[in-house]
Amino acid sequence: MHFAAEIFNDKAGTRLTHVPYKGVGQAITDLLGGRIDTVFGPPTVLLPYVKAGKLKALGITALNRWSDLPDVPTIDEAGVKGYVFVPWYGIWFPAGTPESYVTRIRNEVAKALEDPEVKRGFAEQGFVPVSSTSAEFRKTIADEIEANKRLAAKIGLTPE
Repeated sequence: MHFAAEIFNDKAGTRLTHVPYKGVGQAITDLLGGRIDTVFGPPTVLLPYVKAGKLKALGITALNRWSDLPDVPTIDEAGVKGYVFVPWYGIWFPAGTPESYVTRIRNEVAKALEDPEVKRGFAEQGFVPVSSTSAEFRKTIADEIEANKRLAAKIGLTPE
């Protein structure tokens, strides 16, 4: 979530100070306790606090609003034009896995993602399933690595 905030800083021209936590739970505790001012965090973890009136959601980092918080704009809609941060998951295979096997599994997963019950389950967790090809997924990964390298260099982040 560090990069979600740093991308916000870059797009909005702000200087939020990164406070490292070992997990989102500690960050939420400090946010609720008034020790920090904001958190970029997973919507499913933060949603109960928003619904209970303990936290206010200011924006969604994705391209589209979330159905569980339909009145909360995307950060782009809220005025930070071009802002988007969308964590993703993928299915991985060992190097050398035959392409026919990868394609078959990809096709079965794509078919499963069309099932209304599966779609509902993902939506309830704030996820939007995408069934890309291996080539599209490789490009997504390469593009994100390059964007993250540029951002890390810009903010002076180096590997430890």
